[in-house]
Amino acid sequence: MALGLEERRVRLDEATRDRLVRLFLAALAEPEHGLSKDQIEAAPRGLPAGGPSESIWPRAERSPPAPESREVDVSTTQIPLTPDELLTTTRAVRRRIDLDRPVDREVVEEVLEIALQAPTASNMQPWSFVVVTEPDKKAAIAEWYRKSWAAYEEMPFAAANLPYDDPARKALQQRVMDSATYLAEHFERMPVFVIPCLGMRPEAIDLPASFVQATLYSSVIQAAWSLQLAARARGLGSCWTTLHLLYEREIGEILGIPYEVVQTGLLTLGHAKGTDFRPGPREPLETKVHWEAW
Repeated sequence: MALGLEERRVRLDEATRDRLVRLFLAALAEPEHGLSKDQIEAAPRGLPAGGPSESIWPRAERSPPAPESREVDVSTTQIPLTPDELLTTTRAVRRRIDLDRPVDREVVEEVLEIALQAPTASNMQPWSFVVVTEPDKKAAIAEWYRKSWAAYEEMPFAAANLPYDDPARKALQQRVMDSATYLAEHFERMPVFVIPCLGMRPEAIDLPASFVQATLYSSVIQAAWSLQLAARARGLGSCWTTLHLLYEREIGEILGIPYEVVQTGLLTLGHAKGTDFRPGPREPLETKVHWEAW
């Protein structure tokens, strides 16, 4: 029998509700969201007992004013790609990055502006982006990345260590590993690093981990993918990496990112050598899709 909303709603004790309210308010306590620390401290304790129709603020001031909608200023030259071509040819680009050609700040800001239009859970817009172009900072991050890479090479799920019997698949995995090795060896020479961040740590929220992680990471990862698509359309290549997160605290110290702010990954960005990228090899659709039930 299907459960109604009341039966399905998670019941929280007052202390947990209070902590959740303050965590979410703290995540929104940025100037662009219109919430100050004073407003956070003044927020009532707990969530309303009556459900989502009631607010933690009086109705007249229940939320900060919505930002005005605006068109994204697109001024850089774009490659003539159809939507399907853009979606199927945006690859992880490592070896085909022009390491000696800087990326204009205007272009970086333009792709970030597009990233901000990504879907976002509850319209929280919980993302922030740390952009790194200074050579000394990139070099320091690269040293930690290579420490992670040395550990990754020995892991059973490293690209070349996965146990595939098919010779063609094994060769493909080795090519992926070779490309990733190139990235590790030349990491500091990638023109731009972009680190997408979350304003709160999911583990600090006392709700089922799968729910919290999916809710928060879904927003920032969709924004990062939008950035990659926008970069591809402008002749840039990008690569999403996570290995540096083995040393998240150390990277945070280099960049002044507090531990309460979650680094979700790191995108390398640069001008691609050529634009003739093709769809990658993938396993058959019928092996990945389940209709109506598993």
